[in-house]
Amino acid sequence: MGKIRKSNMVIPIVFICLIMATIGSATAYSSISTNKNVNLVVANDLGARFNINGDNTYNFFSANQNPGQGLNALHIAPDNTTSSGSVTSTNALSGTFFMSDTGGRGWDDDGILMIAVNGSMDDLSNLSITINASGYVWNPVPTGSYPAYNSTTYVSTLNETFDSSDFSGANGYISTWKPCPTANYPLYEGQDVSQDTQNGNTFHIIFVDCKAGIIGTGTQSSSTWSGKTAVNNGMINVTYAVSGLPQSSLLSFNDYAFCNSSNQGQGIRWTNSVNTPGNNSASTSGWYIASWF
Repeated sequence: MGKIRKSNMVIPIVFICLIMATIGSATAYSSISTNKNVNLVVANDLGARFNINGDNTYNFFSANQNPGQGLNALHIAPDNTTSSGSVTSTNALSGTFFMSDTGGRGWDDDGILMIAVNGSMDDLSNLSITINASGYVWNPVPTGSYPAYNSTTYVSTLNETFDSSDFSGANGYISTWKPCPTANYPLYEGQDVSQDTQNGNTFHIIFVDCKAGIIGTGTQSSSTWSGKTAVNNGMINVTYAVSGLPQSSLLSFNDYAFCNSSNQGQGIRWTNSVNTPGNNSASTSGWYIASWF
């Protein structure tokens, strides 16, 4: 019996290991396990602004929040004068929108942007999204009080590009719905979640920390803000530039808000509302990009 030449075995073993490593890295994203009381990581290179959990995650919605709660205060607006927001469908691969708050609490310590795009990762291999954000920053205040005018500063807080590696990596998720106290809540206006789930039309998702807060209408009517003008009406200003989006894909933006202290506890407790099929509420808002609009 002849000798087994060990050198002949090295290449196949190394090759197999490389294949396994490649497969593992290509499927690092995970499903969002539940619609509320779930910790989800942000995709920012520098992690979360409020790294409460120590792993760059935020807790999305309290287990005690009932369906429909957290859907009235937060909006996506096409300009800085439309505080109540609106639904925008566009084929423009660059643009500007605003994150606003009209709730009674009067402020949000931090705004989180959710970016969801459908299609396989092979189709999305050239996807690139640059996000610039600016807004107010301040040290968090207790529930029942307001950030004082002299303690807030409006600054540019984010300039970062996210690509397919963010969506397919450990900071990416797949889902047909967005986190919300209401189960199976749509990712975009009029989405039929059950049909998309049945057809396997999943979306690749990342969460982007804008690292700025929102000065809502309630704070602007408080004593220290009396007679003062809020930059961009207190909203977070978001500009985006997208490239490599396939013509068959839809990209949707949703916003979320974190508060260090609130009646609903510490964490993300608010998101923009959207219509389900057959509903037609004027209070919904969102921003969606597709070539066929």
